[in-house]
Amino acid sequence: MQVYSYKPQNYHNKRPKNDLPKKLIYATVFLIVIGLAVFFINKEPALAPVTNTQNTSVENTSQTPNIEPLPNVQDIVDSFAESNAGTYSVVVTDLATGGELAAYGIDGSYFAASIYKLYVAYLGYIDIQEGKYSLDDAFFGDWTRKECLDKMIRESHSPCAEKLWVEQGKEKSTARLEEKFELSGTSMVGLTTTAKDVNIILERLHGGKDLNESNMALFMDSLKQNIYRDVLPAALPELTVYDKVGFNGLVEYHDIGIVRLKNGREVAITLLSTNAGTRRLVALTQAIFNPLIAANQ
Repeated sequence: MQVYSYKPQNYHNKRPKNDLPKKLIYATVFLIVIGLAVFFINKEPALAPVTNTQNTSVENTSQTPNIEPLPNVQDIVDSFAESNAGTYSVVVTDLATGGELAAYGIDGSYFAASIYKLYVAYLGYIDIQEGKYSLDDAFFGDWTRKECLDKMIRESHSPCAEKLWVEQGKEKSTARLEEKFELSGTSMVGLTTTAKDVNIILERLHGGKDLNESNMALFMDSLKQNIYRDVLPAALPELTVYDKVGFNGLVEYHDIGIVRLKNGREVAITLLSTNAGTRRLVALTQAIFNPLIAANQ
């Protein structure tokens, strides 16, 4: 390293050192620092609104749309069930808000009759989505798996449902329904269920929780074309009804489904009964929906 001596006596004959370049450098650095400070000071107020706007946007997207709740019909259900012959279990749910409009005897256990086909079909579509089977598989006679899934809902075709029921495994499907959907009151061995469990599947079906858009559309179309029209469709001829029935002679009669009001609002309803008969169930359905229809003309 070269060492310079700064002793004055050795530089008498030299020109005085020019400090101007250093001063210019210092001045330039100083101006840059001042300029950056001014920039960030002026920038700070402009950042605040951007931050606030982003926060507001997140809060707005998390808010539930302001939907007017449907009328509560609990008193109607209570009064009807307690003053009419038969045993009833009823759940009515506003599908737009998830609000429960009525719940009566929801944990009561019933022989499911053909309501078990609702569960079989639901698991059947899930198995297809998971790649275990294909809709186009030959399944029963000349019918494909897709055709059988439709017929067991639309026509309550028992041979199709029974074959699929055995394929899924009675004990295994009972465990699947409980573990995946928390259907604690349903047995696919003894074919028993509760209104609470049925309502869970209706809400999941409507909300697209497990089925993709295509399979959900197939399921809903089968429900809409149900050929048994003695309760929900008979009580609500002006409305669109997606339902599945199950009955055991005149002892048990069940009708469960999704009802679309004229303004598009949809309601899930589960009616399970013993020794009630279809005429009483029609009357109960009309009593439930009269205030809902009046509030949503």
